[in-house]
Amino acid sequence: MAYQNSHYTLETFIVEELNKKGIRIAENRPSSEHLKTFCFKGHDLKTPSLSISKKTGRFHCFGCGIGGPSWNVLAGLIGAAPIGEDEGPDPFRILNDDLEQRIKKAQPTTASLPWDLDPWVGGWRKVSARTMKKVKASSWYDDKMRCYCAMLPIYMYKELQGWVARRLDKKKERKYKNNYGLDVRYWFYPFDVVARMKTKVVVLVEGPYDALRLIDNGIPALAVLGSGNYSPESRVHLINLQVKKVVVATDGDAAGDKCRLEITPSLEEFFKVEQFYCRLKSDPGKFKPRELEELTQLL
Repeated sequence: MAYQNSHYTLETFIVEELNKKGIRIAENRPSSEHLKTFCFKGHDLKTPSLSISKKTGRFHCFGCGIGGPSWNVLAGLIGAAPIGEDEGPDPFRILNDDLEQRIKKAQPTTASLPWDLDPWVGGWRKVSARTMKKVKASSWYDDKMRCYCAMLPIYMYKELQGWVARRLDKKKERKYKNNYGLDVRYWFYPFDVVARMKTKVVVLVEGPYDALRLIDNGIPALAVLGSGNYSPESRVHLINLQVKKVVVATDGDAAGDKCRLEITPSLEEFFKVEQFYCRLKSDPGKFKPRELEELTQLL
């Protein structure tokens, strides 16, 4: 079976194969990423307990505990058709196509930086001048926040997608500001810098400063641009980096814990995932040498 058009998705293929094998689909909501079926082992005659990912075929039965990471594993258990490397719908392509459509709807037609920027001089807290230059940072006075900010452009795939500014004073008011129209759920920062590192492992953190601090210490890190701003669709960027392992290192507070619990399950469908727990009220931007060393050992 060839992937002939965008309308024939992995979901369509899975549904057809399940029907051929007489496995009844009990629930297939458009808003859900998973199908619910009755387990092929026949133990759940009244309540469906098998969950199957529409995008990867990853499956898990909440009744008997059987599970696997892909459709091909499930196909082998039920005698259905597998998906070869050169045939069938490519789940990564599906993710890419889906993400591209979302981005087109969410983003302004063109992204640009404010006109009144000043060159960045020196380092920033514990981030070196070398790293600040690498991410093309600049200085900007924001009239609305009434303070100077570190202007951090978001480059992905060598194109400017938008920007995020971080206030430089010590006020505990709003720390970050994004350009109007930027939907940060679909981006990582600083993506192109990490892409040039050609790494198989990345560390996911919450804020841009956290990512810069780790990068300055030789650790490939990407920020999800806020604890509540992760979207499963953004996983395709990590796939495009050819990442094999993701280390989740969110802040040591309630928001960080919630962020980690939301991020980890969606990443486990594609990558090996480990978690690095920060000390209470700490974050990667405040890591001491010992914590940086411990994190490095996970790479």
